[in-house]
Parts: sequence; C-alpha cells; structure tokens
Amino acid sequence: MYHRRDEMIIIIRLLPLLLLLLQQQLLLLLLLLLLLLLLLLLLLLLLLLLLLLLLLLLLLLLLLLLLLLLLLLLLLLLLLLLLLLLLLLLLLLLLLPLLLLLLLLLLLLLLLLLLLLLLLLLRRRLLLLLLRRRQRRRRQRRRRRRLLLLLLLLLILLLLQLLLQLYYFYYYYYYYYYYYYYYYYYYYYYYYYYYYLLLLLLLLLRLLLLLLLLLLLHYYYYYYYYYYYYYDYYYYYLILLLLLLLLLLLLQQLLLLLLLLLLPLLLLLLLLLLLLLLLLLLLLLLLLLLQQQQHYYYYNNNYYYYYYYYYYYYYYYYYYYHNDYYYYYNNK
Repeated sequence: MYHRRDEMIIIIRLLPLLLLLLQQQLLLLLLLLLLLLLLLLLLLLLLLLLLLLLLLLLLLLLLLLLLLLLLLLLLLLLLLLLLLLLLLLLLLLLLLPLLLLLLLLLLLLLLLLLLLLLLLLLRRRLLLLLLRRRQRRRRQRRRRRRLLLLLLLLLILLLLQLLLQLYYFYYYYYYYYYYYYYYYYYYYYYYYYYYYLLLLLLLLLRLLLLLLLLLLLHYYYYYYYYYYYYYDYYYYYLILLLLLLLLLLLLQQLLLLLLLLLLPLLLLLLLLLLLLLLLLLLLLLLLLLLQQQQHYYYYNNNYYYYYYYYYYYYYYYYYYYHNDYYYYYNNK
C-alpha cells in the first residue's frame, strides 16, 4: 500500500535532480544576460562612434562656413549644422536609457550570481537534511484551511494571467493584422513595438505573480510548519524549487525579448553610421575641391600680376632710354 514514507522518499530523490536542473537553467540565463550585456556595449560603442563622427562633421561644417562665408551655400550649411546638433541631442538622449539599462542588467547579473550561490548552499543543506530525516505524521485542520486559501489565491492569479493573455491574443490577431493589411504601411512599425511592449508587460506581470507566490509559500511553510512538521520542509523545498525554475524560464523569455527589441535599434544605428560616413566623405571632397580652386585662383592672379609688372617695367625703361638717346644725339 501507498505510505507517507514512500511519498517522502520520492520527494527526497527528486530534490537533487531539480537542483541540478535549476543550476543548468541559471547558467543558461547567465549566458543570455552576458549576450545582452555585449549587445548593449556594442550599442554604446556605436553611439559613441556616432557622437565622434557628429563632432567631426560639425568641425568640418564650421570650416566650410569659414571658407564659404560669402557663397550661397551658407544657409544650407547652417541648416545642416542645426540638423546635426539635433541629431547629437537625440543620440545623447538615446545613450542615457541604454546606460541605465546596462546598470540594471549588471544588477540582475549580480542577483543571479547570488541566487546561484544560494542554490549551492541549499543543495548542501538538503544533503545534510537527507541524513537526519525523521517521520512525523501529525496534521492539523488549520493547515488544510491555509492550503485551500493558497490554492484559491493561486487560482485567482492564474485567472488574472489568463485574462491578460486573452487580451494579448485579441490585440495580436485583431489590431496587428487589421492595421497592417488595411491601413498604411508605417502602422506596422508602431504596432510592432507596441506588440513587444505588451508582451514585455505580460512577462513582468508573471514575474510579479511568481514573486508573490514565493513570498506566500515562504511565509506559510517556513515560518509556521517547519517548526511542527519535518516532512513539510521537503514539500516546501519541492514547491520552492519548481517556482524558481519557472522564474528562471520567465527571465530567459524576458532577456530574449530585450534582445529582439535591441536588434532593430542596432540596425538603425549601423545605418545612421553609414550615412554619417558618407556625409563625412562628401564634406571632405568638397573641402578638397574648394582648396584646389582657391589655389588655382591664387596662382593665376599671381601670374597675371607678375606679367603686367615686368611688361610695365620693360616698357618704361625702353621708352626713356630711347628718348634720352635721341635727345643726346640731336643736341650733339
């Protein structure tokens, strides 16, 4: 027949396997987090490179303004200068949230490392508990009532999550396709990001619900029943590790979603970098042309100046020399 001791033996054997699975998921989550940090660092480097290019373009534009002060391109260069200043401000505004996100991800990395350390300590403690386990079979009606309340709360949270999921699918299948196929094309980009933000909100709500369940479970099993029933502590570990596993899976989804959100931004920054490089090359070519033209005008002006100067000198001396000669010859 089925016995309480058999149940506890099954749970005790499952706990090390579950801990090993949690460690693997935690390592995978750390890899995803490192990948996201590398992507953020790449974005920051691109932004810094764009800032340097913008500063260089501003200097070139100032030089062109000094060279073309009396030309008709002055107004156009001023407008381009204002546009680059606005783009510089926009990149600065974009750089600040990325820095904040990088700091948050670093904090999350530290928390995950602490969680890995706690899991190792928990595994060691479980191994110690396996050596000194005992049988305790007393129960109370109060425990059943609290278990029923916990299950009821879990049911309410799951219904709330189900409602949000239904709203998510309603949005995805109605608004997204409707505006994409029947309206202008630029709605696609707007609802693309809105779709990911809604999915991000859904994942954050799930994380909050899981944290609430963990707190309730910790309060219920650890602070109350651990001091009365030894076997309940194994149940506590089993449910706690299952919830931690679900929490790690949701964190993985969250990091993957952040990667999907940052990839279009990375492509946009690369395109902007290429455009700025092209503009820089055009400005350098324009500077070279202006410098060559100025050198050509300067050389021609000097040439004509020296030509007229020598011609005048030669004519003057030749004329007066002949006049003096004729004058002396006639007088003689």
